[in-house]
Amino acid sequence: MFKLILLTTLLSLSQLVIADSSKKPAIDMSAANQAHASIKAGDKKDQPFWSKDQVKQAELEKKYQGEIAKNPNNKKTYAYLAGLYLTNNKTTKAIDAYQDAITHDSENPKLFAALSIAYLHHAKYDMAKAMADEALRLDPKLSGVKKINEYVVAKKEAIEVASKIPANGTKVNMTGKSLHGSVIPTAASGTMPTDSIHKQK
Repeated sequence: MFKLILLTTLLSLSQLVIADSSKKPAIDMSAANQAHASIKAGDKKDQPFWSKDQVKQAELEKKYQGEIAKNPNNKKTYAYLAGLYLTNNKTTKAIDAYQDAITHDSENPKLFAALSIAYLHHAKYDMAKAMADEALRLDPKLSGVKKINEYVVAKKEAIEVASKIPANGTKVNMTGKSLHGSVIPTAASGTMPTDSIHKQK
């Protein structure tokens, strides 16, 4: 009986709200819609698809490609194009362009150093080290290239250590020995950690 009264009350309240809302005058949204449309139109007019800097970079790319087509023996143009790609974070294009530049100027250590940086962006550490080593062979005074090699060696060591951590969560130090037993229970086997802190009573 109580449920029937509650249901009837709720139904009458909902009908009252619906009836009341139907008495409200309709809001004229045409002014708001027109304002919104003019703002959107203004945005499209005032803001080009590309920024001025992007347009300039695209023009430079076209210019260098045109110069290479006209004079394919000009070593510097290949380096300029590759440098443009690298500074704009187009590293895949930069790798290809630096390889082209190196075929035209194979004794330029700066090209090998820059190619090393492009390979670092792709996490190709062996290639980055090989290019840095070649740059140092051509010019042992390049101190920045030595830092690239140090970074590559440290990164490869960190990856090697990380790859030694077993899936069951056991932490290992550089020697491969467990630091303090299993930290996380192995979900697949359903076993609990066996160190003294987590022993079951």
